[in-house]
Amino acid sequence: MDRILLAAATSGNVTDLNRLVRYGPNILLGETPLRNTALHIAVIYEHEQFAKELCSSSPSLLLKQNSNGETPLHIAARAGHHSLATFFIHVASHMPRDIESGNPLKQMMMTKDKDGNTALHHALRQRHSSLALEVLRAEPEQSELMNNDSESPMFIAAYRGLVDAVRALMQAPSSNYGGPEDNTALHAATFSDHSSIAEILLRERPELAKVPNNGGYVPLINAIEDNRLEMVQLHLRFDPSVAYIMHENGSAFHSAARIGNARIAEELIRHCPDVGFAVDGNGRNALHVAILEEEVDFVKYILKTPALHGLLNQPDKEKYTPLHSAAERCNPEILRAMLANERVDRAALKGIGSALDVFAFLEPAKTLKWNEVYTQLVRAIPGERGSLTWHNARKRLTEKANSQIRSLTERYTQNTTVTAILIATVTFAAAFTMPGGFNNNGGPDEGLPILAGKAAFNVNLKKEATEKDPFCVNFHTGVSAMCEGFMCCSRTTNDTGPSDEV
Repeated sequence: MDRILLAAATSGNVTDLNRLVRYGPNILLGETPLRNTALHIAVIYEHEQFAKELCSSSPSLLLKQNSNGETPLHIAARAGHHSLATFFIHVASHMPRDIESGNPLKQMMMTKDKDGNTALHHALRQRHSSLALEVLRAEPEQSELMNNDSESPMFIAAYRGLVDAVRALMQAPSSNYGGPEDNTALHAATFSDHSSIAEILLRERPELAKVPNNGGYVPLINAIEDNRLEMVQLHLRFDPSVAYIMHENGSAFHSAARIGNARIAEELIRHCPDVGFAVDGNGRNALHVAILEEEVDFVKYILKTPALHGLLNQPDKEKYTPLHSAAERCNPEILRAMLANERVDRAALKGIGSALDVFAFLEPAKTLKWNEVYTQLVRAIPGERGSLTWHNARKRLTEKANSQIRSLTERYTQNTTVTAILIATVTFAAAFTMPGGFNNNGGPDEGLPILAGKAAFNVNLKKEATEKDPFCVNFHTGVSAMCEGFMCCSRTTNDTGPSDEV
């Protein structure tokens, strides 16, 4: 690019531009190493008058793309230059049609940058709603184009809450409603919590409510898992049947159980009275799920709701009832709530494959919690203490505790042994180090104390010999440290093993 032209575009100097035009139009077509034309530069630096003069002198610059694939219109749309974008559209609409490329206006409007974005994508992403409407009116077919992230203009508008843009896009016959990961514009409005847009889409395009994303989630599930009660109510008001649509983790009621939101569960039941009895692919109901997720309040909600008492003893495909799941999860509060409810079938605790039998062979990774839950289970069955299951469980836990004790003992033994050696080493070094050192310079005095013959040295040597022996003192210190380590090992044995007070 001519240096004078580049400087003029950067500063917005229209006088220099007009002077260059006299040398011929070709000088205006120059590019920087990044393939930006003078029109790109003028738009970047927001020199509107310069850009309009240049565009009028050389309209073909409107179709030029820089190294990012951007036309001047892309840059204007992203920056929100409404008047400049409108001018570009006007100029392009009056350009003669090309035999090969066709309509220049359509070519400019449908051009994508390297990320697959059109000028419409950029205007919507930056929330320039009025500019987006202007661009859309110029070429409605833009509404069907997705960028490289699989975002349609409708998806972007819904996600960013642009109500006017959504309404306008819905008027375009070819408008695309898709988004990344098979999400739709309704998914976008739902998980971004734009209820006004969700309502428009539910009213005008009700079929979107039943379209799942690639995770199998319809928009209602997004609303539930994001704890958006009002959005859930909106979806159910338009089409309650979506609550029955199953996804990989179950139904809408399973999702409510998974996050522990009883208020959403109540709303689901109000619109769909039997939705609570849906089971997932493993045959588990919402109570199974709430227990496994340790959502204590949701478990209590089901236990106190008469309409849901049919869930209390319902087995899954493995014949596990919720009580089995409670035993397996090893949560004392949940198990206590379950056993306190008279409708829970405690008979499930007995027999082969009972909840107690399942629990007895769990790894007691958390000994105190295991012991508390075990105690609750045994108390729930009179006479169970003497059963084979009880003895097997006690034996298994005792073996686990003994293994832990042996491991702790070995660790403390190793640590205290090393400590004792270090103490002894330092002690011996201190006890036998000669003040001043020994003579190593040869001659008749080699090997003798350097301070030998000094009066002060002789006095100190006699004093050390007559006072308490430092070796004995430090030896006893080392032995005490070792004993303390073994006492620590001994104390750990008092915290393991099941209680006999059942």
